[in-house]
Amino acid sequence: CVNTGNTRVNVELLPATTITNDTAICFGESISLQATGGATYNWSPATGLNTTSGSSVVASPDVTTTYTVDIYTAFGCYGQEQVTVTVNAINAAFDRSDSVACMPAQIAFTDQSSATGVIDQWQWNFGTGGSSAQQNPQHTFNQAGNYTVELTVTSNQGCMDSTTRDILINELPPAVA
Repeated sequence: CVNTGNTRVNVELLPATTITNDTAICFGESISLQATGGATYNWSPATGLNTTSGSSVVASPDVTTTYTVDIYTAFGCYGQEQVTVTVNAINAAFDRSDSVACMPAQIAFTDQSSATGVIDQWQWNFGTGGSSAQQNPQHTFNQAGNYTVELTVTSNQGCMDSTTRDILINELPPAVA
């Protein structure tokens, strides 16, 4: 006895998937990540993501993170892609030779900032209308008062951070005869 029959089998190809290239952001920034080639998308880890599903997510990681996306077609075929978001950190910091002085006072400022990469720009505002682009400037305060000194640093990756410190400049006491 011989029996023959036909069965139709559909063979679906694996999805042709793509994903955003590896990228870098500054600490505190966000980046949109996109994947294509599927009907549903599952992203992990969830840390730093606005959602874990969909072809497009917004990533705001605090540290460098590799995200994996599982991509499924309408027929259940599966593909996987990864993208690394590198987080470039920067921290503005400085010290001053005096926090309280009598006028006129020449105060030295020492940059103590750190960054992923290299800090290549410094912008100082001394609260007197004076400023400097030097890494470690000095400034003379000629009038009594409370001054807020601000340092803004920029890295070679374009990341910026600012910090402030206060200085109190007192008048000279009257001379005693």
